[in-house]
Amino acid sequence: MKKKILFVLTLGFAVALFAAGCGNAASGDASGNASADATADASGNPIKPTYRALDYVTLGEYKGVEVTATKYEATEEDYQETVEGIQDEMSYYKLDKDTVESGDTVNIDYVGKIDGEEFDNGSAEGYDLEIGSGTFVDGFEDGLIGKKVGNTVDVKVTFPDDYSKNSDVAGKDAVFTVTLNYIVDVDQETDPIVPEYDDALVEEYTDGEYTTTAEYDKVIWNDLKNEAETQTQEELRTAVQDAVLENATIADELPEGLLDYYYAVEKQYETQMVEAYGMEFEDYISQAYGCSTEAEYKTMVQDYFASEVVPLQLVCEAIGETENITATDEVVENYIEYYAKSYYNYDDVDSFLEAFGLESVDDFREAYGSSLDSDAVSVAVWDLVVDNAKVTYISEEEAAAMESADASADASDEDAEVEVEEE
Repeated sequence: MKKKILFVLTLGFAVALFAAGCGNAASGDASGNASADATADASGNPIKPTYRALDYVTLGEYKGVEVTATKYEATEEDYQETVEGIQDEMSYYKLDKDTVESGDTVNIDYVGKIDGEEFDNGSAEGYDLEIGSGTFVDGFEDGLIGKKVGNTVDVKVTFPDDYSKNSDVAGKDAVFTVTLNYIVDVDQETDPIVPEYDDALVEEYTDGEYTTTAEYDKVIWNDLKNEAETQTQEELRTAVQDAVLENATIADELPEGLLDYYYAVEKQYETQMVEAYGMEFEDYISQAYGCSTEAEYKTMVQDYFASEVVPLQLVCEAIGETENITATDEVVENYIEYYAKSYYNYDDVDSFLEAFGLESVDDFREAYGSSLDSDAVSVAVWDLVVDNAKVTYISEEEAAAMESADASADASDEDAEVEVEEE
């Protein structure tokens, strides 16, 4: 079965809408848009209206814009934080107690055998078992009562004839070899036991995929470098978009039906969320956004798209029309590569497609939806603009100093305004 592709852009809109909320939405219909609902295709997906972006946008300079962007680097501090995160994830709490009693939760390793042969799903390591919970087959948990922590014992059991979890072992005798690692402090009242970052921890953490810290350190550093590069490119892209948008002029009247289309897309996504949580739509928009009616919610959504999404999208489309960038196979394939790396950290498309049970670009197109072509063109447009930008990179330290200076300047301006008002 194909895994569902995550529609990151729509999710991003939803997060931003949550920050805005109905209380911050302007009253009345969003300007420049027809009030009719958006049309849909045979599958129920909203159809984007057809228009020429250059009829609504006067482009300014978009090639050779000058921007400043932060160059992020993977650092030793990042590496240490990653390692500490692994240690925290693998830490545990244990009681200073050496004999198992009923009601204890015991961390165990076990291997089950029938006639001397291991059977499927009969073994595990680091399993927390509450003694007396009836989680395991009759006789297993009782067989551990009174045993000493650190010991390895054999527990004999007989699976019931109607054992439904694994019919292959139903009615058969089995022997479980169990190692009692420690008794868990389920209330976490003791200090956590934090394991050393060593080969044994790496092997346990990665389920045997890596067996040494030397191997896994390469993975960590590679991920950190990719994250730094992605962050650098995303900040650069945003800076370029801001500059190009500032240079452009957008008409007051937006394409007819465009905001209804975006509302339909957003509502379709939100409806899926509502169904997943078993809620009524009215209850959802009230709790998530503070909207008392769907009309109020629609106004909020369209106001957000009109101010935060559509202007940049129209500018992007206008550049695409000017540069004759269309959704060719090459453009779509480049977008899939960008999508796989940016959102899922895959370095190659084939591995990404395989992870989601997809065999081809056509499979991806089907899973992604009707917006693939426009999304692919958008990325191609901004790649062109970024490639032609005049970029000055600054370090993270320089960026922090500039941000601090700006904050101080803003504070001084506010103080000056207060003084003027008092006078």
